[in-house]
Amino acid sequence: LRVIVVQAICRLCLDIAFTPGARSSSRRWRSGTLAAAGAARRSAARQVQTYLNGDLGDSFLDIFAEEWAQDTGARPKSVLREACISRFCLLPAHHGTAGGPGAPPSDWALPASHSERQHAAKAIRVLLMIRRLQEDLSRNEPSDSPDRRNLQLPTPLPTTGIITSALAPVEEPKEVESPLHLPEEVADGFSEGKSFELGRQDRIVCGVVTPEGRHTRYLVLHPFLLLLVQPDLVAPGWAVARTLVPVRCVDAQIDRSDPRMLRLNLRLGKGAACPGEASTYDPSSPEQGFRTQAQEPTGGSSFLLTLSFEDVRRCHCAELHLKKRRQEVRKRLTKNVEDFIHALCEQ
Repeated sequence: LRVIVVQAICRLCLDIAFTPGARSSSRRWRSGTLAAAGAARRSAARQVQTYLNGDLGDSFLDIFAEEWAQDTGARPKSVLREACISRFCLLPAHHGTAGGPGAPPSDWALPASHSERQHAAKAIRVLLMIRRLQEDLSRNEPSDSPDRRNLQLPTPLPTTGIITSALAPVEEPKEVESPLHLPEEVADGFSEGKSFELGRQDRIVCGVVTPEGRHTRYLVLHPFLLLLVQPDLVAPGWAVARTLVPVRCVDAQIDRSDPRMLRLNLRLGKGAACPGEASTYDPSSPEQGFRTQAQEPTGGSSFLLTLSFEDVRRCHCAELHLKKRRQEVRKRLTKNVEDFIHALCEQ
């Protein structure tokens, strides 16, 4: 099935569950509906598990992050109507991602047979959709409490119906903590453009080249963040954060043509703003001297930042710190995701 089909089925199931007849039916019917959704969720979770330790390796974490961000976005309110009137309903399913005018959206396409990444992305997205459906069904299940018995259901407009998804959930879903959340990334309260007391934090002097010229910066050796700061010449011991990115999103490589130059590929979520003094970057056409692994286009955003150091030793120390912290943080996040998926298989 295409992703759009699963999405429409989930929306239809939720709308049917909100019809007066369904909500006034026996508890046995409601419990059976929840049980079926739970079985579907466990099956989808087991499918995702097959990609955890497969050929994708470290990139599985990036795929999961992209799909999680998309799932926690705004809910489409008329997915059934839009799907039914789309011209892609009449066309054969396209395989793989396609660009250009007239190409179907990714939700209407099937994964390419040779693309492990596309298959994993579809499996994760389907799992998250079914998980959300089950949560909506259980959250809005009528109970025998006085508050729930007196709850007024929304009345659809005369010109609407299930086909337009008129029956919205009674309660807004509660925000679920992401398995990708790390409290250490926000614990210090750093913010770009905001000054803070630098104190005795370990740091390496480096330079950043911007359209305005070359500027001196400190690379603060933070265990969870890429933190580039501008020293405050007026207030000794203070600095202003200029570039702030989670270290798990930073791929550091020494320039082959100049071992005193460190190039940072910053990979963030779709639509992310360009961080600090970085610049937009197209991984499909890398600049000379920056090695990137060949990979399929993704829904993320990439940015490039180049640091210069006084000598090779400092450049090597900076690269070693960023690579080591990236590896350790991503290992922890991968364990969180594994536990999250395992729990969905067992619940």
